Amino acid sequence: MLVLNFLDGATTVCNDAEDIIVLVGKIVSVFQIAIPIILVVMGLVSLGKAVVASKDDEVKKATGGLVKKIILAAAIFFVVTIVKMVVSLVGGDEMKHCWEIINNPWDSSSWDEGNCSNPPKSGYTEYNSSLGKCCEPGSKTKCATPKK
Repeated sequence: MLVLNFLDGATTVCNDAEDIIVLVGKIVSVFQIAIPIILVVMGLVSLGKAVVASKDDEVKKATGGLVKKIILAAAIFFVVTIVKMVVSLVGGDEMKHCWEIINNPWDSSSWDEGNCSNPPKSGYTEYNSSLGKCCEPGSKTKCATPKK
């Protein structure tokens, strides 16, 4: 029940903690790129040392280590996508705003959910913060998700 109550107010939580979520998004983005690159470079350096040493067992060991590091690098790179899929299955639209911020922390125009200047449908110009959608003025039923 606590999880459902949190998910019901996720848009509000994301709006209230937007600065923190932007920081988390930036950190995740840097780690998602930097860690795989570092792992592959370390594996290549180990393989290079083994090749220069001209020892067959060291080359085999370094090759195996490089393959493991490439697999780990790919897993780290795709972990955000995997988590996003899980959260979208559990949280649905309620968590969409948070993930837009985390996935695009440097581009605020892509997650400016309160902006109905480019309405999803003609006449849907009033932003409803409780729904997180653009609505017809005064309506809570005729609403649609804002365009990016």
